[in-house]
Formats: sequence, C-alpha cells, structure tokens
Amino acid sequence: MSTPNELTEQEQRAQNLIDSVTDQKTLSMDYTWDDLSPECKALAIDLADLLKISKIEAYTLLVEKMKVSDLRELARGWASNAY
Repeated sequence: MSTPNELTEQEQRAQNLIDSVTDQKTLSMDYTWDDLSPECKALAIDLADLLKISKIEAYTLLVEKMKVSDLRELARGWASNAY
C-alpha cells in the first residue's frame, strides 16, 4: 500500500507518459482538434479530466504512447470507478 505522497503504479505510468509528451518542444500530427471525430474528442477529454492535463496532451498520449492493452486497462479502470 502506498503512502499519501507515493504514486500508485498506474499513476506513475500515467505521469511517465505525460512527462514524455510534455518534454517535447513541438508536436505536429498534421491535423487539428476540429478534424477529430466526436468519439476521439470525448475520449481525450475524459482522459484529460482524469489525469488533470489538457485535452491535446491527452489526445497525444492516446495516439503516440498507448498500446491497445493500455487502453483496455484504462477502460476497465473507468468502468470500475463509474459506480
């Protein structure tokens, strides 16, 4: 069990992903937020809210860093926290 100042394994993984994205000075995906589907926007916004980051950082995490297995794990976490 972690102490109040320690990150859980999942929180540390999320922080590592955030750090890897925010360390980059520029990032271009050749499209804008407005070009994304409503489903992609909703997923990025939900992730941004959970991680307390911007929606663009969250979308970048989804596109650049996560594997399908990570998304499945994240979805299970969201489902268990929904109730």
